[in-house]
Amino acid sequence: MVENQPTSAPEIAIAAPLLVVVGLLATVGYFGADDAHMSAQWAACHDLPVSRQMYVTAYGGLACALVALFLAHRLVRRAGAVTWVVGLSAVAAAALLLVHGFIVYWLYQPDPGGVISCAG
Repeated sequence: MVENQPTSAPEIAIAAPLLVVVGLLATVGYFGADDAHMSAQWAACHDLPVSRQMYVTAYGGLACALVALFLAHRLVRRAGAVTWVVGLSAVAAAALLLVHGFIVYWLYQPDPGGVISCAG
């Protein structure tokens, strides 16, 4: 039987920057999905509901940022020292957390441009 062993510091040191990169990819994916959604709305000449891809990338990026920030904090507490990789990962994760917090907030807001209509 395999026992649960604590995650070692090198695994956490690798996981935090990787999660930041995945969060950045989720940001790019969200804005791509938002552009596709806007194009589909104009093609249909009416408002469409927010796509599932937009929700997945918004909440996925938020989760990646939270976990990366938690792992960076855990590594600092365990190792007792901050390396430049951990520090940069923590700053990038905090920035991603802020960006994805605004993205998730924006998902639930009405369109500032109003209703799309091709009439007139």
